[in-house]
Amino acid sequence: MRTEIIKQDKKNTDLETLDLRSAIENNDIVGIWENSEDYEKLAQTTVKTMQYINDEQIKEFTKQLTQTNEKILNMTFEGVAKHHEKKLEKALGAHKRQLIAYTILSFFIGIFAGFLILKYLA
Repeated sequence: MRTEIIKQDKKNTDLETLDLRSAIENNDIVGIWENSEDYEKLAQTTVKTMQYINDEQIKEFTKQLTQTNEKILNMTFEGVAKHHEKKLEKALGAHKRQLIAYTILSFFIGIFAGFLILKYLA
């Protein structure tokens, strides 16, 4: 029965669907049920109403899920970027310390070499 209703529903005109959608959005669906004497049409209206509401809930859930996933991805990428920034800062810090150490070592080697040259030339 339900599959037949759904098949019939697909055959209905767009105008009926638009009228139903408008009735649902304007909270006038009760009027359709209240004034209906055709139980087949009442059953179709009920199925259409449930389908519409389910579709809207799925759209909203999908939208919220997408937003949540985007937030998670953004936070993940931000975390990865910060992680690499920290690693780069550590590497630059180590490089700076190494450069300072080599500069100091070169300075003392230069002084020692100058001392030796002055000692052997004098």
